[in-house]
Amino acid sequence: MMARVVAATTASAAVLALLLAGTSAPAAADVDLGGSPVEGTANPAAPTPLTAGLWSDTVTGPGESPANTLRFSYQRTMEYSTVLIGVTGVSAEGAGDGLGVAVTAPDGTVCDSDETSYPTPGTAFGVSVTVGPDDVDDRDSVCGRAATLDIAVDRASSDLTSDLPVAIRVVEEAPSVSAVADLLEPADAPRVALPTPGPPTTLPGVPSFDEAPEIGNGTYADEVPQGEQRLYRVRLGWGQALAARVDVPGQTSIEGSYPTVDLTLYDPVRDPVEAAVEETLSDGTYDEDGGRLFEGTPRVGLLNRFAGQAATVPGDYWVAVSVSPADPDSEEPAVDVPVELSVEVTGEEDGAPQFPEFLAGPGGSAAPDGYSLATPYLVGAGVFSADVSGTPSGADATDEAASGDDARRTAGLAVGGASLLCCAAGVVLLTRRRRVSRAAAR
Repeated sequence: MMARVVAATTASAAVLALLLAGTSAPAAADVDLGGSPVEGTANPAAPTPLTAGLWSDTVTGPGESPANTLRFSYQRTMEYSTVLIGVTGVSAEGAGDGLGVAVTAPDGTVCDSDETSYPTPGTAFGVSVTVGPDDVDDRDSVCGRAATLDIAVDRASSDLTSDLPVAIRVVEEAPSVSAVADLLEPADAPRVALPTPGPPTTLPGVPSFDEAPEIGNGTYADEVPQGEQRLYRVRLGWGQALAARVDVPGQTSIEGSYPTVDLTLYDPVRDPVEAAVEETLSDGTYDEDGGRLFEGTPRVGLLNRFAGQAATVPGDYWVAVSVSPADPDSEEPAVDVPVELSVEVTGEEDGAPQFPEFLAGPGGSAAPDGYSLATPYLVGAGVFSADVSGTPSGADATDEAASGDDARRTAGLAVGGASLLCCAAGVVLLTRRRRVSRAAAR
């Protein structure tokens, strides 16, 4: 069972032209991860420094080999901040592949680590870590105070030796000064309502995080080619939750094996969200009976990260629909699978943490330029944002993220706005994501 959740810009002019013309997106293609090129080193004594932003590199294998591990470092700009790192890859081979990330403090303390394996070929899979205080009030932990963090990215336990392209998202969050009582308490069993489909708007998703069209509450129709993953973007604020549903019609014309359809959610650092929804169904087949898939997230809350739950920061999340590749040995042609995607963002924005009016850099050094109460997230080199959205990269970052890219955001919403619906229905039970580590620093 797949359970996964998802920041970037909206549809480009080319994608909008396709939508207005009523045509579908290009033929099957791997997901474009984006990012500015960077080269990690294999030398832990000389890691490649990263700033906040979106970066791209290539990991080789086999995994768990020092020679094949990419080494990076990150220098905190804010004292007691939380650093969020997501690593996303697209595997050509799928079964047997893997991806891992680990972050350590200068004294060797393991701050957090994550790994995953057995992705679907051609679709995005990933891992993420959160390095910061052990709780809201913590100002003493090694990993929460470390000025420099060492980052290791590898192929996990995979024996594959082929190249695996990856994107690395780095975001730094200012320290919260909220009292625990003022923050949203994580639910033991978070619930989201299953959307009720309405009249669909034809709106093709795209195999790209950066170019995915932004959508709101409503139902959207697409035809997904075999071997392709189509992405859409949905913004969540503090206190809001996301529910997604995919309806697949029945068919009797396909000979041989039936294509598998998957529904995946991604969080703002582009890691598949481990929502672990009880009684969920995130994959099915395009067969005689068709089917209904559904997924969701908890309400976005700061305390979720300390409870092992997903949805810990506001910003851009992604909803993705993918169809398994055609059998290369089959004489039957590949097919496009018709789907209807219904999404609903529930809840009013609520429970935002308070951030300090003034802050310092690590060790009492000067605070970074550009920080304010309204923009607590460092998402690019010198670029602060109100949430984790936009795709600024390295030294070339602009104020795109800080402004929320409103112009293109509005254009993407306008295309599907005519049929946006407020949906309600059955209740879906969410459980917690399992983290790999975070123990050594506590």
